Amino acid sequence: MTFKLKLNRQVKLTLIIVFSLLLLYVLIRTGFLIYNYNRFSQFSASEIFSAFLIGLRFDISSIFFINIFPLVLLNLPGKIFRNKYYEGTIFTILVAANLLMIIISFSDYGYYNITERRLSYELYFMISDIISILPGLIISHYIISIIILLTAAAIIYFSSKFIKSFHIKHPRKSTFVKELLFLIVLIICSIIAIRGGLQLKPLRQANAFPNENLELGYLALNTSYTVIRSYFQNNIKVIENLDYDDALTTVRKMISTDKDKFIDDGFPFLRITEADSGINKMNVVIFIMESWSANFCGSITGKNSFTPFFDSLAEHSILFTSFFANGQRSIESVPSITASIPSLFDISIIGSRAELNNIKGLGSILKREGYTTSFHHGAKSGSMGFDGFTKLAGFDNYFGKEDMSEYDDDDTDGMWGICDEPFFIESAKNIDKFNQPFCSVIFSLSSHDPFRIPDKRKSLFEKYSGETELERSIRYSDFSLQKFFEYVKTKSWFDNTVFLITADHTLYNTRKDFESTFHIPLLIFNPKNSTGTKYDKPASQIDIVPSLIDMLNITTKHSSMGKSIFDTEKRFVVFKFHSEYTILTDQYRLGNTLEKAPTLYFNNDSSNIDLSEDKPEIVSELNKKLLAYLQLVSYSVAHNKIFIPDR
Repeated sequence: MTFKLKLNRQVKLTLIIVFSLLLLYVLIRTGFLIYNYNRFSQFSASEIFSAFLIGLRFDISSIFFINIFPLVLLNLPGKIFRNKYYEGTIFTILVAANLLMIIISFSDYGYYNITERRLSYELYFMISDIISILPGLIISHYIISIIILLTAAAIIYFSSKFIKSFHIKHPRKSTFVKELLFLIVLIICSIIAIRGGLQLKPLRQANAFPNENLELGYLALNTSYTVIRSYFQNNIKVIENLDYDDALTTVRKMISTDKDKFIDDGFPFLRITEADSGINKMNVVIFIMESWSANFCGSITGKNSFTPFFDSLAEHSILFTSFFANGQRSIESVPSITASIPSLFDISIIGSRAELNNIKGLGSILKREGYTTSFHHGAKSGSMGFDGFTKLAGFDNYFGKEDMSEYDDDDTDGMWGICDEPFFIESAKNIDKFNQPFCSVIFSLSSHDPFRIPDKRKSLFEKYSGETELERSIRYSDFSLQKFFEYVKTKSWFDNTVFLITADHTLYNTRKDFESTFHIPLLIFNPKNSTGTKYDKPASQIDIVPSLIDMLNITTKHSSMGKSIFDTEKRFVVFKFHSEYTILTDQYRLGNTLEKAPTLYFNNDSSNIDLSEDKPEIVSELNKKLLAYLQLVSYSVAHNKIFIPDR
């Protein structure tokens, strides 16, 4: 006697849809692996296979999240819902929704190579940027564009033929009761699939990282999952670890100087800094150089340099050799540099609900002292939300691509905006019109994909033909800095200006470990005091605002989450390195995923030997500082407890 399992019509249709999508997700991950193989070539076949197995949980979760409503509509019980027109309409919606996510997943092939992580929340608030640069992206990543077109055509063609033939070959035979029971089972299974199983806590991105091999974790994830999950993470969540008062005491010891007086325990970072003398009203110009990793600068590394002008300026400046970014993307750097808010969350402050929090950025602090404030970025106004956030940080004047007085096609990179040299000179011209004192931030652009150098300047870099396009673009942006300084050194305000040159983040293809992921340059040049000095104490972007308060001798109320660079005692840097929170001090680096025991390393130990068992006292001390800092930063941002507006 043989047993023949008979599945009713809707069960077959549902299983075919789910397993077809699961196969497609596996193929997309395979393509992701092949396209970015240089990132994964060091791993064995068994490690790759393990990442694929882990990835199945994320694939299943994504498939059911995207399709739960269409699948429920397809499985409503009753003969009326077996109508071919109804079924065809719902199936078309299902195909369209999945096709959109598949296109986004293919787009991530190129995005991952730039950011070293999966696409997530950027999709929701950078859509105008993406649309504006789409023609350039299609051309520069034509292989991905071809894959998307062929895949979309194939899915549309075969889906159309499938649903027509399925309706003919599989007429309704099951009863209303059987269809209702399957619908209930489908809903229950969908909920279990979306949460990633029956475990206590729902599936999270951290579950893709079972060990220290971060690349394998990103291989296990899929773009549909990270994009969908980030939509529900658009608010900052409090990381609560310690008693509030204990955390408050710990953090205030970390950030305070002799000049600081804290004024409200409900606002952990709110304090008054009292200058010991009258204000020094020097002008301030801050350059944020796109993707300038510290290892490009010979003045920092002592090795081959791609920034000869920066290095020459460093000889007459204060050069910080252990300076770090607080994040890995441009949208994370602007809040850190202009408002002293670190990037320690899965999303950026820009674009989140917390963006409208009460803050007191550098622009607001200096405006109260009579400064004219401006922010300059060569992309179109609105790009990455910079214009909105910098207004909140107190920068009244915003200059973008459309504010250029005149330019031709050779002056643009063909994707984002104006190349550095013409935009820097235009920025200098705009600054020259301001009343003194002024504070201006200039964000560079050329050392970003597509790394274009204007045709009229290419001959200057022909001798570097053996270098990559991105390396030559760093040279071009350094050359643009030189042209800016040549232009402004004849201006009456030059000698009364302090210049800061730093970066937004490191370049994506230089990231190998925590240092190469976050180590960026910072120099401070004052024409009145051109003696070269080097500082080797750790500092980061959030220390820029309190450092300028210190340099300019300003008495002010502020909520900086860092401390002045010139206070060399008890230095620290906190950042999020993939799924691990890290605190860096003069000697040690401690990491904590908040799920496993902390790990401790010497800063300069490339072998990464864990010292946690040998130095429990150090682990306890640094871990408490890290947990306290995470708690109060997240509390302040999540509950709008950063700053009390002046009444």
